[in-house]
Amino acid sequence: MADYLLFGCAPNEDNRDYETRLEMSEVKEVLKLAADGMKNRTLNELLENDTEYQKRFKEEKEALKAVDALELSEEQRNIVDTLIARKGEVEFDYNVNTYMAEMLDAYEILKQFGVTEG
Repeated sequence: MADYLLFGCAPNEDNRDYETRLEMSEVKEVLKLAADGMKNRTLNELLENDTEYQKRFKEEKEALKAVDALELSEEQRNIVDTLIARKGEVEFDYNVNTYMAEMLDAYEILKQFGVTEG
């Protein structure tokens, strides 16, 4: 799997049993959480100093307040809340995978310049 992620080598046919594949899935989730933690330290500092982001974040808060003011029925509120939650989950997964891809790309660049061996 590491060769596939780091070097783009196609994996061989997967003859592992279900339990082993499940363990690998769990490892991927742990790696995603670790990558997200590393990303957050760097990202938070950048976002704090990004005036455009701060402006949009404030606008998002105002939009959520406007939704609250609509006095939606419980069913409508559940639909909106589900939409917001799923959007956040998708953004989380996208951002973590983006960060992992960027780390792999950085590694490839270092390899091409001979800074690291591969």
